[in-house]
Amino acid sequence: MAKRLTGIEIYKLLPRTNCRDCGFPTCMAFAMQVAAKKVALDQCPHVSEEAKAALGEAQAPPMRTVTIGTGDRAWEVGGETVLFRHEEKFHRPCAIAVRVPDDLPPQELSARVKEATSLRFVRIGQEIGVNLIAVEHRGGDFPTAVQAAREGTDLPLMLICEDPDLLGKALAACGDGRPLLYPATSGNLEAMAALAVEHSCPLGVKGDGVEGLAALTGKLKELGVEDLVLDPGARGLLPTLTALVHLRRLALVKTSRPVGYPTLAFAVGDDPYELLAQG
Repeated sequence: MAKRLTGIEIYKLLPRTNCRDCGFPTCMAFAMQVAAKKVALDQCPHVSEEAKAALGEAQAPPMRTVTIGTGDRAWEVGGETVLFRHEEKFHRPCAIAVRVPDDLPPQELSARVKEATSLRFVRIGQEIGVNLIAVEHRGGDFPTAVQAAREGTDLPLMLICEDPDLLGKALAACGDGRPLLYPATSGNLEAMAALAVEHSCPLGVKGDGVEGLAALTGKLKELGVEDLVLDPGARGLLPTLTALVHLRRLALVKTSRPVGYPTLAFAVGDDPYELLAQG
């Protein structure tokens, strides 16, 4: 668990000019917000590199921000600082992905991708739509399916394939699109990490509960992978909700760095009402 620095400790490393360029009236006020994990140290434009090095990981927000995709349609997840909305606000809404299996006929696959890309509706004054296309390997021609999805949408992709060799072939169709790769497990960890590093992609990690995830994220960090999205492996409404809340509490309240990453969940089942509840 990361050591919490006090506001006074952080204040001593700031310029202490009260210039207000950070948006706060005094350096002390800014230091207290950094200590509370509500802002990052680099919001001060005058903080020295020595101060950044001295604070190190301790000053980082409790949950890492991860970017999926590139350009105008890129989507940021994570980066949250509070457990409940009323404490401050949630900065980054969840991304919604639609899964497309690679064993569909080519025309049907392309049609599904285009339909998902154009899906938009308004709920309580807020426009909601699909943010990612998740191409899933189910025994079809995975690289060809990824190529078709890439040509049919400008949304970021999520590539779901446990075979690193096959995933590597599919990445050629993505160029520098920075898709989310999934899943990295205990059985393919090193190969998936190598792909993520080589192609500068975020990596989805699937573990058996919190302990399993913490062990995997530590190994992945040693392998040079920084941008992770966590899947605790739970399926179904109640187990998934329980696991995600546990991870969020550990990250934001306990500042547990091994699980300080955004999370993902899958809606599964045949009942449309159950799927809606899970989403």
